[in-house]
Amino acid sequence: MKKNSFIVYVVVISIAFAIFLSVGCPVPEEDELIINVEYKGDLTVDSLHKIYVGVYENTEDAPSSFDETPNHSDTLTSKSGSITFTDIENFPVYISVFADTSGDTSGDGKYTSGEPYGGKSVDKYGEYDLTFDN
Repeated sequence: MKKNSFIVYVVVISIAFAIFLSVGCPVPEEDELIINVEYKGDLTVDSLHKIYVGVYENTEDAPSSFDETPNHSDTLTSKSGSITFTDIENFPVYISVFADTSGDTSGDGKYTSGEPYGGKSVDKYGEYDLTFDN
């Protein structure tokens, strides 16, 4: 009888532990594209000189011209941070980031040759790191 009680005890504790772990560990939603950006360069990033993040849908390649408008975009005002997009319709996507350093007092929001740039292609929702420098 003691052996059966021990087995029941172990099963109950195991189930309780599994429930605790599933509640305590949040998982990204299935329909979220989370981009963790880190700029390791020495240029200033602030509210005047932002990091621009663009998502171009249905392509694995960088845009042929940065005059093209990304399907989705957002900005960061510090050298690192996360941005979440939820309304991507067509994978694969190309993610581009650049530090807008143009102008004397503020960036102009458009990529200028020579500004720090990074990018990568992804084929599904998930969480991705994108690190770039000068």
